[in-house]
Amino acid sequence: MSMLASTEIHVRLSSLNLLRNIACCAVITLHTSAEFIYAYDAIPHLQWWIFNILDSATRWAVPVFVMISGATNLAPGRQEGYPRRLSRVLFLTIFWSCAYYCFRIFYYGEEASPRKLAQKFFYGDIIYHLYFLYILAGLYALNPVLSAAINALSRRAALLASFGVLTAAWLVFSLTSPRQNLITWFIPYIGYYWLGYLCASQPIRIRTPGAILLFCIALIAVITERLVREYGINSGNALYMYSYFVPTTVIATLCVFSIATDYSAIRPSKMARYFSSLTLGIFLVHPAILILMQNISISDNALVRGAAILSATFILSVLSCAILSATPLLGKTIRPYARPVNPY
Repeated sequence: MSMLASTEIHVRLSSLNLLRNIACCAVITLHTSAEFIYAYDAIPHLQWWIFNILDSATRWAVPVFVMISGATNLAPGRQEGYPRRLSRVLFLTIFWSCAYYCFRIFYYGEEASPRKLAQKFFYGDIIYHLYFLYILAGLYALNPVLSAAINALSRRAALLASFGVLTAAWLVFSLTSPRQNLITWFIPYIGYYWLGYLCASQPIRIRTPGAILLFCIALIAVITERLVREYGINSGNALYMYSYFVPTTVIATLCVFSIATDYSAIRPSKMARYFSSLTLGIFLVHPAILILMQNISISDNALVRGAAILSATFILSVLSCAILSATPLLGKTIRPYARPVNPY
């Protein structure tokens, strides 16, 4: 398979720091808006629409994180360090699963049970965001195989394989409701993982990606409102368009990635690179802070409450990770690699 020189790939990957930072902010926005999405009948309709648009506009965040991982790990020259990267992801998975299980015990008063811990750990039920570490662990474990497979194909065949995996995932999740677990979480995301590498090596040229992105966001939001009105917010069909594998989200993700590669010549500032080094930590700690903030009486106005919760969650998450990162031992619990980045 014909790939660009590693130096050219490196230039394009320099833009991924900015993309990683934006995706981190998007994930926090996504999780903050969820509370108000489920309050469809409890808040003014216009305010619900605003949170629906925010949620629809950030659906690409998790797929983009997976694409960034593929872009940085699937190149042939990156294979020698994969056991170390895998071991660190496994450590983070176990550490944060235990940490959030303790959080559930002390905050929600749940009974401590090794059996329940094992069951929740296997099915990814400890807290709603740790499945992302399961995805990374699975992809990293098979990284040599996935790299060999994608690099053995022509670019056309590789793109068809990537979109084929995503299409299969879309059909499976549309027609059935499979219960994913520690072993299977990563499988539907292989397509995004491959696409990240392919797009970083030779970007997919999309005309007017900004306009297409806005169209996809609008389509997701409009169809979601219609489904919620038709079936009710608690129906399994209501949030169908929020899936990471529906075509609109796949296209939106590619548009965001395409826009980022257009800015590959921009060299990130030291502060931006420092923030980028904290993004995984921010992703890991922010749900605990978000849960605490959601239980504080702030305002009866959903927009005021949402803005306050989002701002506080973001600021406290960044500060927490900055403090943890400055401590050699604690810093290992939020970084996918060994050395911290100096913000100065």
